[in-house]
Amino acid sequence: MVVISVHDSEEACMKLARAVIIGGIVALLSLVVLGHLEGDNALALNPSARDCDNNSIIYCGAITPDELATKYAQNKTGDLPALYSHYGISATMINAKSQKQGYVTKAGDVYYNGKVVAKKAISVGRQYNTGSWAVGIDGRTYYERYTGTNYAAGVDAIAVHIWFDANGKFVAAVMYSCGNALIATPVEVPTVACDTLTVEKISRTQYRLTGKAHATGGATIKAIHYYAFDSVSKPVVGVAGPDGQSTSTVTMTIPNPGTYKLQAIALTSMGNTSSDGCTKSVVVDQEPCPIPGKENLPKNSPQCVEDKPGVSITKMVNNAEHQTVLVGSIYEYEISVKNTGNVPLKDVVVTDTAPAGVAFISASSGEITGGTWRNTLPTLAVGESLSFTIAAKIAAYKAGVIKNIACVETPTVPGGNPDDCDDATVETVRMIDVCDLRSHTIVRINEKDFNGDHMTKDVSQCEDLKVCRLSDKTVVTIKKSQFDAQLYSKTLNDCVPKPQPTPPVTPPTVELPHTGIIDTFGSSLGLGSLVGASHYYVASRRSVR
Repeated sequence: MVVISVHDSEEACMKLARAVIIGGIVALLSLVVLGHLEGDNALALNPSARDCDNNSIIYCGAITPDELATKYAQNKTGDLPALYSHYGISATMINAKSQKQGYVTKAGDVYYNGKVVAKKAISVGRQYNTGSWAVGIDGRTYYERYTGTNYAAGVDAIAVHIWFDANGKFVAAVMYSCGNALIATPVEVPTVACDTLTVEKISRTQYRLTGKAHATGGATIKAIHYYAFDSVSKPVVGVAGPDGQSTSTVTMTIPNPGTYKLQAIALTSMGNTSSDGCTKSVVVDQEPCPIPGKENLPKNSPQCVEDKPGVSITKMVNNAEHQTVLVGSIYEYEISVKNTGNVPLKDVVVTDTAPAGVAFISASSGEITGGTWRNTLPTLAVGESLSFTIAAKIAAYKAGVIKNIACVETPTVPGGNPDDCDDATVETVRMIDVCDLRSHTIVRINEKDFNGDHMTKDVSQCEDLKVCRLSDKTVVTIKKSQFDAQLYSKTLNDCVPKPQPTPPVTPPTVELPHTGIIDTFGSSLGLGSLVGASHYYVASRRSVR
């Protein structure tokens, strides 16, 4: 049964231990104290277990880190800093109060958390005892001895303050009960570590990973596993290295673009471990554009498309494809050019030559030279459209449809020259004067609108004409087209009243008796004379006409 005491290995310390440890009580106390020593809580130890004699480096010892720091600062014996420093215990270590609580056995083994952390312990005291040897420190003489040399019967372990270095290696100790310093040969501490991770890019998505780890003090490396973590620390790819190897190389494929943390994790007999040296960051690029000349773009880029330059032109006249225009009037051609491709266009040239009979007057931009309008656009962005207008007129009537063609050409678009053309057509109007027989007025119309049913090109038919209206013998003014010989006479004299002849005075006749042939003949002669006179009157009127 291992019993832990809070007494020094010095013979003076053992006196108190003999009084405390008896039979079965000793065994029970051992278990209790061992449990307390595995933590940092020195207050759990029995504060009465102190050695208050001349062999103690600190009179009555120091049970807790606070007590040790206080008594060290008080330095009543005047030699604590020099003595402790000789055994590797500095003021900084004591004042940090970060020491651990353990115990040293009679066999010279120093324990912490149930594990041997050092062997062959040697302690120092102020008095000589059997088995001791003198050591000079800063002008004073002290006595070292192997722990357990003077342990009292039944005492197997004494509580100690323990300091470790950054790697968990034993440095030194101080006994609770008497403050005596203690040194020992450190036991190699089992350690494991993941040392390095190197990353070599093989391709866009493939990487060669090499990890190195090491183990000491009996620990072992089982394998190295490699992981890729996404932006939210989720593992997305894992590759296991060969078992039993502390250095291994694997190939990892990360299919999706993004930023990833690569980490090598060493699986060891002491658990899994990694480090900053075993952690790297990589960026998996987007899949490149497969189109030659655009490999620098990601595949999902809007620009990762085959270049298809294109341009179109549309032409209108007065907002229509065809218009009828008046001779001498000004009208407008509208020209629109658009980049219909997926690349910007350069040096876009738009031209329009006036057809025969058409004269260009002005343009919204560009130049008109020798009847040809020309406009050069340095660039035309994808989807961009520009519009222009040309004012034109036709000086003289020209029969038929007049077609006007505008074209566009850019070296960006391979192939024919020009790249596109469009036309708009006009036709002129022949205006004529006609006499509208319905209104008897002269009107100007498009010749194509002539209707012989109620029109005549003889405009004189709508001129005024003075005639004699026969119905009432009145001179009136009518249109020539209204003349009707049955109703009117162009001879105005026909409306001049004629003098009435004075009828001859017939002397009274003596009525004779109506008898015989003479009477009959006379009556006939009178009637004939009247008829003859009427005939000659009518004939004379016609000759006047």
